[in-house]
Amino acid sequence: MTVAGGISLIPGIENQLFYLAPKITPIQKDEFSVAGGLLYINSTSGSDDGVGIFYGVTTFGSPKASFTFGLGWGFYGSKTADKPIILIGGEVSASNSIKLITENWFPPNSDVGIFSFGIRFIRENLSADFGLIYPAGSETTGFPFIPWLGLTYNFGTAKL
Repeated sequence: MTVAGGISLIPGIENQLFYLAPKITPIQKDEFSVAGGLLYINSTSGSDDGVGIFYGVTTFGSPKASFTFGLGWGFYGSKTADKPIILIGGEVSASNSIKLITENWFPPNSDVGIFSFGIRFIRENLSADFGLIYPAGSETTGFPFIPWLGLTYNFGTAKL
């Protein structure tokens, strides 16, 4: 079981976005795992109900390099989407304690995709991510990336 959380770092914006993401991995073999969880996102203003995704993912590979595929159903309040968001991600070890990571979301019936890339610093049960998020297909002005920080605590044994 892991619990992750993070916050956006958009300069000049008073209310940042934050997320919480508990995840359970009931199947974990040498080069294959299946997990499910929840991603909840809201503003630091606390004035919205927030949005989220219930998801399931499968990861193939080793601790040195892996590929993840998943499906998630978005929600807002008590409403849940009837079509899934597709997730494609991966990671590659740069050293025993650093990984290069990417996670990319493709909503149904949308021209917008959410791409991210970053670096993960790993310790025994705690990891920290710094990444950049790019909302492809949306109109942006200025710096096109959203900086992001995330922390994950693993209640099991981390795989480096």
